[in-house]
Amino acid sequence: MEYERLPKISSPDCVSLRAFGFCADGREEKWFRPLIDTESAVRKLGDAVGISFSAVRLCKVSRMMELPEAFVFGPVKNGIAAPSVSDRYYIGGGRYLFIQRREKEYQVFDPWGFPGLWMTQENLLSLNDCQPGCCIIYLREENRHRNRLSREPSCEMILKEGIEYHKKIRDLEEQSISGAVRRYAGTQSERTALRYGILNMIQMLDKVFLLAVKCGCQDIKTKYDEKKQRMFRMAESGDIVELPGILTSIWRSLENDGR
Repeated sequence: MEYERLPKISSPDCVSLRAFGFCADGREEKWFRPLIDTESAVRKLGDAVGISFSAVRLCKVSRMMELPEAFVFGPVKNGIAAPSVSDRYYIGGGRYLFIQRREKEYQVFDPWGFPGLWMTQENLLSLNDCQPGCCIIYLREENRHRNRLSREPSCEMILKEGIEYHKKIRDLEEQSISGAVRRYAGTQSERTALRYGILNMIQMLDKVFLLAVKCGCQDIKTKYDEKKQRMFRMAESGDIVELPGILTSIWRSLENDGR
């Protein structure tokens, strides 16, 4: 959107519902990633702001197909920046790259700090590393090169829709996270992955409660901060028996007091 000179949207993780539900299925390196898949999140974001996006799964993209002029690519397991320590233990929902096409080459920008690298289409598409949900995300042609303004959803509307979405998926979230807690064995790799996973989930929850404060729900933000400290301690100690209950309590406070 910035590339197309469209206004920046605040709280995109909340608008797209990525911050309103988490999944802990599978290996610990993917715990606490957003429950909503990339395609659905992109569609929700576009509907909310009045912009038409396309999210095409990489499995449906031919290696001979000409890709858009500018697009987001992901989630990919590894980008093009030097890997950090966390990459050995945790990938969450992966990372997303911004890419610009210049004739037959593509300049790739990694949000982890790489300034840009020119790649062929074949090398670019190989970055997905078999991630099943990897997508090419771009603005549809009718939205490009226009002076069209996106609309900014109200904080109240974003919070209301996020809470309604979570009510629909809360049983699924609770089952997923409770199952992860039961499987957790506390090995060194699991503890490291757990720490990064909980911290990433807290960052998402912070966005939700910052939104709640903007809607006038200061009291539940104070209660959330107390529970957040307990989650921090769990991330450090590895004792996560009470995590599902704390997370349920956090969401219930929003359902009961969110406006």
